[in-house]
Amino acid sequence: MADGREAGTLFTRSGGRAIAYMRFDRMGEGLRAGEARILP
Repeated sequence: MADGREAGTLFTRSGGRAIAYMRFDRMGEGLRAGEARILP
């Protein structure tokens, strides 16, 4: 995040995919990663 806080935890990765736990209370107005958008 821009303020240095973690937005979640990455648990497992395999073949370019991952399972993560996102902290929605820290998302603010949403997150972007490339073309992907996650909105609260």
